[in-house]
Amino acid sequence: MSETSPSGIRPFRIVEGIALCGIVSLLALLPPGLHFVTGPLGPIIGGFAAGAALRLRAAEAFSLGVALALLIGLPAPLLLTELGILPHLAIAALVFFSLLAAVYIGVFSMAGAYFGSQSGRQRPTA
Repeated sequence: MSETSPSGIRPFRIVEGIALCGIVSLLALLPPGLHFVTGPLGPIIGGFAAGAALRLRAAEAFSLGVALALLIGLPAPLLLTELGILPHLAIAALVFFSLLAAVYIGVFSMAGAYFGSQSGRQRPTA
């Protein structure tokens, strides 16, 4: 199931990484008071956890960042507006914030996954 494709990317690892990174990022929003610090750092913390736990390759870390940008970053401002958390904005503002969130989440989760994978490779396997 975790077989390597010809590109060297293990698709199941990326799916596991998306789930792990998403869960850790959401958990970073929960601690009262601390969420002002851990919330914005959630994508890098989640990416690091996913990269280290799953020992992702560099191409997989890149793919994880792109997937999270598209799956979480782009729709997040639209969803927050629909839930009433963000005020109703003009279409141009929603597009801007969607692109900003996608780049933010994608870059930070990708960087965290890459550095986590480097850390995970340095520890011995169990």
